[in-house]
Amino acid sequence: MKPIEFTGGMQTVLGEGGIADLPVLTIRYENLGLAIISCWQFSLSDLLRLLLGRLRVYVTVLGERQPAIALATNCREVGIDG
Repeated sequence: MKPIEFTGGMQTVLGEGGIADLPVLTIRYENLGLAIISCWQFSLSDLLRLLLGRLRVYVTVLGERQPAIALATNCREVGIDG
C-alpha cells in the first residue's frame, strides 16, 4: 500500500531516515478534538491478496504510546467528503 493525496487543504508529515513523506488532512471532530487522516491505495499485489483472503493491514506507531486509530474504507466514515 502507498499513501496518496485525497482532498484539498492537505499537509505533509515529513519522513525521516528512509521513511517516505505522508500526505495528511487535519480535521476537528466536534466531540473528539483534532484528528489526522491519511489515505492509502492498494497495489495490485495487495488486491490479489485481498481476493485470496490473505490481506491484512499492519499498523506501526513509532514511539512509546499507542494512539486511538480508526481504519475505514469510505471517506465519509472518517468525516470527510471525497
